[in-house]
Amino acid sequence: MISLTGLLIFMSFLLVATANAIIVSVLMSLAAAGGFLALFFACLVAVYVGAVSIAIFVVSATVISAIVGVMIATGMPSLCQFCLYILEIK
Repeated sequence: MISLTGLLIFMSFLLVATANAIIVSVLMSLAAAGGFLALFFACLVAVYVGAVSIAIFVVSATVISAIVGVMIATGMPSLCQFCLYILEIK
């Protein structure tokens, strides 16, 4: 539970940093050099958001696999066993 809280805090900081980067880059590019540079920085922001999205996916997949690994290691019933139990009832 503590690790998931830490992950939530990390994701919150990441989201705020992403929003800050988007806003600052758009405002700076509009103020400094006009429309062409604004388009360039918008493309850079799109690449940055894509990289952050991939990072969020990797972190989420790692957390899910860690949870499943802990469930298997501690002998807790897994999702597959639960599904098989449901199928046997019907």
